[in-house]
Amino acid sequence: MPKDNLEKSKKIKKIKKISGGRGCLHVHSSFNNLIITITKENGEKLEQISSRTATGYRNAKGATFVAAEKAAEVALARLTEFGISSVKIIFWGIGVGRDAAYKKFRGATGLTKEGLFDKTPLAFNGCRPRKAPRK
Repeated sequence: MPKDNLEKSKKIKKIKKISGGRGCLHVHSSFNNLIITITKENGEKLEQISSRTATGYRNAKGATFVAAEKAAEVALARLTEFGISSVKIIFWGIGVGRDAAYKKFRGATGLTKEGLFDKTPLAFNGCRPRKAPRK
C-alpha cells in the first residue's frame, strides 16, 4: 500500500472538552508498569496512558521512576486538552511509579485536587499462605 493511502486512512481522534471540568485519574501501579486512565465523573474512559507507551522504553526501563514521571506529565497535558481542571486521584497497587505520579500530580499548577484515594487491596488475614521453602 503506498504511503499516501496510509496517511489518508488514519483516523483522527477528536478531543472532547468536558463541560463540567471535573474528572478522575486512576493510577494503576505495578512492579512492571504504570497505567494512568483519565475518566469522566461517571466513569467513562477518555484516555489511557502507560509508562511504556509515553516514553517508548522497552524491557526493564519502562518500570523506572523516570518513565512513570514522563507518563504523569503526558497525563497532565491531556487533562488540559480535555478541559479538566478539577480531578479526583485514585491510586491502585504498589510500585515505583506510584510515588513518581503522586509527586507530579501534587506539584501540578492549575489543577484542583478534590481528593486522593487509595484502593490498594490489603489482606485482612484470609487464606493461609504457602509453606516457605526450606533453605
